[in-house]
Amino acid sequence: MIRCRSTRRNRIPAARFGAVLVEFALAAPITFIMVFALIEFSRVAMLTNTAENAAYEGCRAAIVPGG
Repeated sequence: MIRCRSTRRNRIPAARFGAVLVEFALAAPITFIMVFALIEFSRVAMLTNTAENAAYEGCRAAIVPGG
């Protein structure tokens, strides 16, 4: 006969559940701010690169004789 083991060991005890919520409440905003800052810095770098490339292409078009 095969016995099924209880999965009660995988559950978080009620006393620890509050500590988990507090840790998440402290860590989540910092993590989200870091992720959004990374996205914004990437956008700024992309816009800077686009502006530099547009200036380069405009100067090259301007120096073509008869352009």
